[in-house]
Amino acid sequence: MKYPIFILLFTVFAFGCSEDDVKEALEQNQTVTVDQRINIDLSETDPKEIDESETFEASLLGFTLTNVQIQSLTFDVTGYIGQAAVGDVSLEGATLEFVGTGVSVDISKINLADAVSAPAIDLTSVLDAAALTAIQNKILAEEEITVNLSASVDKVPANFEVTLTFVLNLTARP
Repeated sequence: MKYPIFILLFTVFAFGCSEDDVKEALEQNQTVTVDQRINIDLSETDPKEIDESETFEASLLGFTLTNVQIQSLTFDVTGYIGQAAVGDVSLEGATLEFVGTGVSVDISKINLADAVSAPAIDLTSVLDAAALTAIQNKILAEEEITVNLSASVDKVPANFEVTLTFVLNLTARP
C-alpha cells in the first residue's frame, strides 16, 4: 500500500512542477551588509587631494541575482588620528561617485575629529528614488559596484578612515 502512495506523490511532484516552479521554490532572499573601508594616510609632503575607489561585491554564491533593494547606505568617518601641531583637519569638497550609474553625491565639509563620534551620514535620505534605482540596477546587472571618493583636506598630515556601508536585500535564484 505504501508504494502506490509514493508513486502517486512522485508523479504529482515530477510532472506537476515546472522548472520555474522548482527555481521559485529554491529562491533565496537575504539581507546582507557590505562595507568597505577607505584608508587615507597623507604625510606632510603629500598633496591634499584624495581620489580613492573601492568595489563592493554583492552576490550570493551559486545564485543569480533577480532583485536588489538598498535598505541603507551610509558614509562614516570611523578612524582619525590627529596631530596637535596641525590642529583639526577637515574633509572638504567630498564627492562619492557610483561608477557607471551617473549618480554622485556631495558631502558637506566635515571636521574629522568631530565626525568620529558623530552618527554615520545616511545617504539614502540624500539620494532620490531615481538615483537609488540606478545604483540597484548596476548591482543587479554586475553583482558589484565601484564607488569613487574624491575630496581634499585642509591640512596635512591627515590620517583617517572612511567606511561606506550598504545594507542590501538580495533576491536570487539558482
